[in-house]
Amino acid sequence: MIVQAHGHFDLLHYGHFKHLREASRLGYLVVTLTAGRFMSKPGHPIFTDDERLEMVASLRYVSEVQVVDSAYPYEAIDLVNPDIYVKGVEYRGVLPEYQYCVDKGIEVRFIGDKLYGSTVLAKQSGILQSA
Repeated sequence: MIVQAHGHFDLLHYGHFKHLREASRLGYLVVTLTAGRFMSKPGHPIFTDDERLEMVASLRYVSEVQVVDSAYPYEAIDLVNPDIYVKGVEYRGVLPEYQYCVDKGIEVRFIGDKLYGSTVLAKQSGILQSA
């Protein structure tokens, strides 16, 4: 089984590790990264495409990593053509590429049990103050 996880993976944190470890248990894990020039979150990317690729590739759970030169995940999905496309549970019900995957016969799985986003973690630790 080919499993695909797609995202920015700019600031790696515990939630990313858990997500990729769980995804790797489903099969051969290909991680696709959105090219930095397409990131719209203020202050991002923090790391270059090559740096993010190197960090993610160094994880033992990851079989392969590719940077995709697109703002949208559809090109990444077409490139990998996975059997399973994984996203975190926080995307259930709000995943724009969900129907695209279903129409292509790709199983979509929402994995994980807790949100570990970098903003959430920063607020919890006091590094980032809530507005």
